[in-house]
Amino acid sequence: MLTPEKTVELVQNGADVVKIGIGSSAVCRTRTQTGCGRPQLSAIMDCVGAAKRYNGMICSDGGVQKPADYVKAIAAHADFVMMGGYLAGYSQSGGELINKLVKTGFVDENNEDIIEERKFKLFYGMSSQFAQEHHYNGLPFYRASEGTVFEVPYKGDVKNAVQNLEGGLRSAMTYTGAKTLEEFPQKVTFYKVRRQLNRMFGYNEKE
Repeated sequence: MLTPEKTVELVQNGADVVKIGIGSSAVCRTRTQTGCGRPQLSAIMDCVGAAKRYNGMICSDGGVQKPADYVKAIAAHADFVMMGGYLAGYSQSGGELINKLVKTGFVDENNEDIIEERKFKLFYGMSSQFAQEHHYNGLPFYRASEGTVFEVPYKGDVKNAVQNLEGGLRSAMTYTGAKTLEEFPQKVTFYKVRRQLNRMFGYNEKE
């Protein structure tokens, strides 16, 4: 959902949790295919009040690239945050594990490409043709694919990624003076900025 009116309608009709957001996923093509969607944080902030007035909860659907995106969603009163792309490629993540031979970009003493076997996991949007063919009866002739498929490098255990999320949230609560998760959104002020990061040495561009 993207509007407060529809959020209220769903909660009043029995929904416990309303999923907020369209097209912000890394494997979603809804915005380029249909033109529908809006910035994720704005959607959360517009809809959360409508849900809370009727004791509903919201789930922020997609758009998490860094721990800061997760933190901002929580700060905007999201009860849950979907982050398929951020958590893709780990042992605990869904998706098929595949082995591939890939060029490393280096050559040996005979000037031949050095090739290594590497592991990947498939990550795909649920509106993609791939998902429709694997989980349903295929993509209906009257619909277009609104997602894609990526081979994400295998990253091992998800423990460090989760620790990154928790660490970012804990630090944000410290900076804002929040003692509990319930108190955290009340301590936050959002500002619209043109540039947030110092990119002088490119450090902030790296994972």
